[in-house]
Amino acid sequence: MFLLFINTVLTINLVLFQHAHSDYYICDSEPYREGSRHCIACHEHPSHFELINTGDGNLFIKSPINNSVFDVAKYKRDLIMVHENGGDNQLYQIRYVNPIHAVIVNSYGKCVTFVPSTNTYELVGCMSNAYQLYKVVSDVGHDRHDFIPAIHDSYPQHNEDLINDSIV
Repeated sequence: MFLLFINTVLTINLVLFQHAHSDYYICDSEPYREGSRHCIACHEHPSHFELINTGDGNLFIKSPINNSVFDVAKYKRDLIMVHENGGDNQLYQIRYVNPIHAVIVNSYGKCVTFVPSTNTYELVGCMSNAYQLYKVVSDVGHDRHDFIPAIHDSYPQHNEDLINDSIV
């Protein structure tokens, strides 16, 4: 009983980023490898991430396995995982566009976007695009917007038709 309680407390902030209306998730391509690596789309064994609130509306999106965080590759386009250095390029916001779907925006105002042709993610301009929509869910399948800094009015409204389309 005591161990169950500790496990629950330790994992309460772990989330999955699921594509809107699909079974694909954002995944760390090699979670046990050191160094920089790409984020990929997967539907088996999805990666869990911890959302570390910085207190100013921003988050570090961190792997609990190796403590690496979301970052941007040197050309400010590819979404990668690297060790946390506290730089602006590692700060993100989760912005809800409706009660279920959110976009993931970096500190440069770019949205995490799934690229089907490469099965990876890039940071591109935010637009009304189904490839930029995610559900933020906990281990037990619940929406986790309760502890994410709420930002609802600073992102252009997505077209409802795109939200309802499958992105994969």
